[in-house]
Amino acid sequence: MYEQRFNPFAANVEIVKGYFKSGKVLVLGILYLVSLGLSVATALLQPVSATLAQFTELFDQLGIDSSELSSYYSSALSNSTAGTILTILISSITTILTTAAFFIIFAKSRSKDPASSPSGGIGILHVLSVISFVFAIIATVLTVILYVIMIIVLSSSNEYFNGDSQSATVFLVIAGFAVALFLFILISFTASQKNFYRSAKWSLTSVELQTSGAVAYGVYNIIFAVFSGLGLIGSVFTAFSSFNLTSLLSLMSSIISFIILIFTASLALGYNSYIKRYKYGYNDAPYGSAPNDAYVPMGSGDYQPPYGAPSQGDYRDSFTNYNMPQDNSSGYYGSSAHCPNCGAPVNGTSPFCPNCGTKL
Repeated sequence: MYEQRFNPFAANVEIVKGYFKSGKVLVLGILYLVSLGLSVATALLQPVSATLAQFTELFDQLGIDSSELSSYYSSALSNSTAGTILTILISSITTILTTAAFFIIFAKSRSKDPASSPSGGIGILHVLSVISFVFAIIATVLTVILYVIMIIVLSSSNEYFNGDSQSATVFLVIAGFAVALFLFILISFTASQKNFYRSAKWSLTSVELQTSGAVAYGVYNIIFAVFSGLGLIGSVFTAFSSFNLTSLLSLMSSIISFIILIFTASLALGYNSYIKRYKYGYNDAPYGSAPNDAYVPMGSGDYQPPYGAPSQGDYRDSFTNYNMPQDNSSGYYGSSAHCPNCGAPVNGTSPFCPNCGTKL
């Protein structure tokens, strides 16, 4: 009889890949790529255009021909473009890595190879989120230090408020509340981002599916999208009131940022609901069947373990057959022992419980 055994490592990889192969991951990669292009274009054109316009207006007022000036700036721009682009790319390293990460996640998730895993791309996003979280902690510490210094300075001298100590106290309280609120949002947002990507990475390399941080990260992106939408309305009025290349690029950047926030919120909240559905399937799976029909063929000699899973020898004998009927004539399948942890029936020679993985 052809033997199949449930492999939770391979099942989790396929579950996570099933979500991240959706089009929203590809769209996010494209959006970040467009955002990078707009940043490069804005940085290249805005300073030169502004300076050129100022000098051209001045020369026109003085009655001087500005055509030579335009020719000079055009030549200078072409000669310095390569160095400027390199500088911009270095400063945009986070956007570049984020773009690459989403493309890697999408490509690996769409792959039919069982050993293919999007953990590399998710790992990049996790590292970037950890860096953001660390910077948020550093910024919080520095801000608190500056606030304490400000309290000391204002307490020692009331000249800033004309000797009105009550005004100084009100100012410090309002400023402290605003700073505390900002720091709380900054830390909790970066923490939820870090936890979200850590959960996705953990789900790819363990027998447990996690969604920690997904809901909070999605909600924060929705909140930021609301404020971004308000700023987008202002950019639209600015672009119509003084239409030029700079205002057009600024408007396009605002639109891309708004769409990125919407898709990121959808990615995080969708991941939470998707993984929760499969996670409940694990808990509700009856004995004798694998959850969510997640069977992995184990009888083939050329079978390769999934990415992040133990070697074959570690789990092939650790999980009993879920779909083969018990044969009471055999001592191997005839045992009536039960797992001391979850109470699932186990055979007498299995080293691990087939339901919860507890060592017997």
